[in-house]
Amino acid sequence: MTRQPARQITTGEPAINPLAARPTGERTTATPVQQPPPSKPAVDSKEVSGALTLGNFYLDRGEYEKAIAEFQKGLRLDPSNSKLQESLKRAQRAKAAEERILQ
Repeated sequence: MTRQPARQITTGEPAINPLAARPTGERTTATPVQQPPPSKPAVDSKEVSGALTLGNFYLDRGEYEKAIAEFQKGLRLDPSNSKLQESLKRAQRAKAAEERILQ
């Protein structure tokens, strides 16, 4: 099958080329580009991971104060980290249980 050339439809009006240059008498002003809002600083995943690992180490050893401090440190860096949140709750519960026993 042979391809037919596309037909041009003429309406009697001049064709408008949207890419054509503007007339030289027309002045335009540049629109300032809006800068995106500053983003949050990148989370240092090694520090967050280290806080979780060290916190779990202290938790396993029964050093609840140190574990809580590490989990809180990690949460300051990454407040939405669910592993840190859960680990902090576990450490706080373990500390409270130990305090009840020692009374």
